[in-house]
Amino acid sequence: MSNSGTLFRRYVWLINTVRRYRLTRSEILARWADAAENDRHLPMPEKTFHNHIDAIEEIFNLRIRCNRAAGGVYEIEDDGDGGDSGLADWLLSTISVSNAIQESAGLRRRIIFENIPSGEKYLMPLIEAMRDSVSVRLVYDNFRRPDHAPFVLEPYCVKVSKQRWYVLGRTAKGMRTYALDRIVKFEETGEKFVLPADFDAEEYFSDSFGIYTLENVKPQRILIKVSEGQDRYFDSLPLHHSQSLVERSRGFSVYAYRLIPTFDFIQELLSHGDALEVLSPEPLRSLVAGKVADMNAFYAGGRQFPGDDASVEADIR
Repeated sequence: MSNSGTLFRRYVWLINTVRRYRLTRSEILARWADAAENDRHLPMPEKTFHNHIDAIEEIFNLRIRCNRAAGGVYEIEDDGDGGDSGLADWLLSTISVSNAIQESAGLRRRIIFENIPSGEKYLMPLIEAMRDSVSVRLVYDNFRRPDHAPFVLEPYCVKVSKQRWYVLGRTAKGMRTYALDRIVKFEETGEKFVLPADFDAEEYFSDSFGIYTLENVKPQRILIKVSEGQDRYFDSLPLHHSQSLVERSRGFSVYAYRLIPTFDFIQELLSHGDALEVLSPEPLRSLVAGKVADMNAFYAGGRQFPGDDASVEADIR
């Protein structure tokens, strides 16, 4: 495992330990001596412990503090905005399962994961580049074009979607998103960049279903009808944070969304087959209906696959 990957696992272990237990520094360091992540059983020096706490705050925006009033136990400081709930919860879930597998060898063949290609190889170096505000030089495997020319990217944020990690950043051509598993070559340039003070990663993607974005396109109100039974899945796992229930009748439910109907959202709608109907807006309904008709023609043997559809071109390379 790379040095970056090792550090990442240490940070996650420390977050997980502090969140789950009320321990003093000496107790945390004693627990580290037997941790599954510490395969060489080396002690963690006190200086390293504090360096890890500083790095966790800088990278993950989680503040770990010593509560002297409670006997010197370490806690994750609540800043009042719930800032740790997303990333930290994901980290906690990930490392808890990892620990369970490593500590119980008999479970390894009974827990099945979805693979995220090249996540570990490039994720931590990109996080470090974001932390240091350093641009990176990439060579990228573009599925649409055989161009492997290197280019410089200012990494703004990383995002996982559909089993892939993506990095969003600014290039000479504007804002672009790249899949980490298609990076052919990666290196830091050593050149600093300034992240815009008003950049907010969640806000940037708030009107998108996944990682596709369309500049200068406003979000639309979208209504879909979902068959009874299937609608319970939508209730338990909304397609988008804007999802709201408009109507529930015998046999179906109607949901509303406010987002940009990007290519990946259209593909998601189509994946539900005849259990879902697009009600509005009319252009989206017609587009989905046309794709359903094309699929029917394919299976009927009366139509060949088309070439690249320019209508699905988005600001994802």
